[in-house]
Amino acid sequence: ISEHLLVCTENPISYETLCTLIGSIVTSMNIIWQITYTIPNFQVLLINEIQSHNGDILTIVCCYVSLLIVGTIHHVTFFRLLGYIGSTSTGVAKGFQTVIV
Repeated sequence: ISEHLLVCTENPISYETLCTLIGSIVTSMNIIWQITYTIPNFQVLLINEIQSHNGDILTIVCCYVSLLIVGTIHHVTFFRLLGYIGSTSTGVAKGFQTVIV
């Protein structure tokens, strides 16, 4: 789909637009899940589990925020590569990254 939207059409969308669309859709789905499932069960799913394992909420929040920042950088970089070198080359680069890691 990315290849078609970016390269194979007469009027391709920009990689920034594609990144924004995909990010918006995933973020919306995550927000809906949080509102309909996580928040109503917050005490059981999170607080009780953290307390039963003697966890520190501040450490967990810091790790979660760090994960969000790193994930954002990773995804923006991926879609910029997709726009500059195409989906096949980006796929090869991701495969190489997987083998190395």
